[in-house]
Amino acid sequence: MGFRSRRPTRIPLMTSRHKPLRLAWARQHRHWTVDDWKHVAWSDESRFQLYRADGRVRVWRQPHEYMDPTCQQGTVQAGGGSVMVWGVCSWRNIGSLIRLDTTLTGDRYVSIMSDRLHPFMSIVHSDGLREFQQDNATPHTSRIATEWFQEHSSDFRHFRWPPKSPDKNIIEHIWDTLQRAVQKRYSPLLLLRIYGQPCRIHGVNYLQHYFRH
Repeated sequence: MGFRSRRPTRIPLMTSRHKPLRLAWARQHRHWTVDDWKHVAWSDESRFQLYRADGRVRVWRQPHEYMDPTCQQGTVQAGGGSVMVWGVCSWRNIGSLIRLDTTLTGDRYVSIMSDRLHPFMSIVHSDGLREFQQDNATPHTSRIATEWFQEHSSDFRHFRWPPKSPDKNIIEHIWDTLQRAVQKRYSPLLLLRIYGQPCRIHGVNYLQHYFRH
């Protein structure tokens, strides 16, 4: 009858409160045009594994071939290390990557907003039609961050975001493309330095083209 045993699709866990909020957000923006979305700057944090797994791999072999090199897959402990970064992008440009060496706190987040986001919004979206998107992570909604956004409400609008909605954030596609592009070019030992630089890196021009098309 076409039924097969399969793994369930993994999605963010949503409660009965989350679902109507997501629906209301979708209805509020359903008539937005491409030009409307061009005024939004998208942001998020992401963790990059230095050795990226390619997913679950299976091989066909005889029981006695379990140590055959052609039937093995190399692994590294704890993924070989990782780097956490914050980034921002919009249709008009892609901002700097900021390496997060420690747990992101409200104070650290406000520092990033002041040093990196505010100049980005002022220069890239200088026409005054600008909105900033962030998810509802604890540092983003902390008291100190909320006060900072209120103080700068005349500079740009805070784009309201529904809960449990990473699928709607365009920067998620940027993260995936960046990981693939950089790992093809650099060894894992260099990725720590590359991701840690608060500046443009190789692949940004390609990412900008990818993002717009």
